[in-house]
Amino acid sequence: MGVIEVRGCASRTVRCDIMKIELNFHASEDTADKASNKVMHECEDFLGVLKNGGIDVSKISIMKDSVCRMTSRISNYEEKEYYEAQRVIEIDSEYDMEMINSIRTVIDQRKVQANFHADFYVSNMDEISQELFCEALKDARIQAEKMAAAIDRKITGLVKADKNDPRKSSCTLLDYLSSGEVLCQDSIESFENTNMLSAACERMSENIYTTWEVE
Repeated sequence: MGVIEVRGCASRTVRCDIMKIELNFHASEDTADKASNKVMHECEDFLGVLKNGGIDVSKISIMKDSVCRMTSRISNYEEKEYYEAQRVIEIDSEYDMEMINSIRTVIDQRKVQANFHADFYVSNMDEISQELFCEALKDARIQAEKMAAAIDRKITGLVKADKNDPRKSSCTLLDYLSSGEVLCQDSIESFENTNMLSAACERMSENIYTTWEVE
């Protein structure tokens, strides 16, 4: 009797199907009220355009809202005081390149002072991860059977299976976005070519560390 230790591996390329869009409206002014007023009105007008385009703005989340006193050094003896206002909103949606183009168009046409950022994710990552673990276990068994056959032995059972490397004392787990709201809208401006762009792909992989009994 003896044991064989094998690491099983499985991987898959998956197309992202949801997105998170972050918009940071910002302004710097001499007074707090000017900075605040500018950001509030630009955000309000922007949301109005999206609402008229068919987007349910109640599905949009506010992530940050602030007005802060700032200083910048003019010389060794003098500082300039100013105020910086920010309002950050976030849109969770199914992947929709037409929506991205429409939002960018609104920002450009209305010359809105806003940072734009979009990230793309896989919605069913947990489900795919579990499938990959099963595939990795099958891969480990195949490897173990080949190794046992090489020494005229055979596998009699699985002793242990662990997704974490037993030789390592710790591991880091990553949390992923798992769901998104579906938002629909009519096109504000047509970008026929970029509207056809596909979402990015994620390369997912899982390992499983196994011990098999042989005889």
